[in-house]
Amino acid sequence: VLTYFIGGLWWRLSPPLGLFGPHLLGALIVVAGSFAPFYALRELREHPVISLLAILAGQSFLIRINVTFNYDLVSFFFQYWAVAFMLRGMERRKESLLFLAGCLIAGASLARIPSILSLGFVVLPLTWKDDASPFPRSMGKDKKTSSRTVAVKRMALFLAGFATVCLSAAGIGLASGVLNNYLHGLVELFTSS
Repeated sequence: VLTYFIGGLWWRLSPPLGLFGPHLLGALIVVAGSFAPFYALRELREHPVISLLAILAGQSFLIRINVTFNYDLVSFFFQYWAVAFMLRGMERRKESLLFLAGCLIAGASLARIPSILSLGFVVLPLTWKDDASPFPRSMGKDKKTSSRTVAVKRMALFLAGFATVCLSAAGIGLASGVLNNYLHGLVELFTSS
């Protein structure tokens, strides 16, 4: 559903490019998605030109095969950025980035149904080891808590972002009258053999 919306918006706002339009949009999504590892990993920013060229070279298999705009590219784009925001959110201790990561995983799931499996990224905070306090220093709570407590809070923020986007999409679908058709299509998808 989200892929159709993005494609329709591109078709409406871009100049008349004919069949070149979907290819250009696909290429822009691949290039924009290539910046996610650069944003997430501090080590890559020490040598920016070499790092960006290496990342773009790594993405070149997508360009070589098929770069036409499709739901796979949209889903990969959202997943790349979700992991990038999740890593940066844990590194910098910014809850808003963890919430945004959950939102992006929901976007990937709305773009391509099997991408719901990306919700498994919710366990990533369990592997992150730091001595973060779940309370800001300004609140006067200077004591440290267990890493498990911090991980659970981070996981809850991620899931809250996911739920917010899913509920918003359901509300928009309900208001526009397409929610029943979408849910019926999901049932058909999973019950057909």
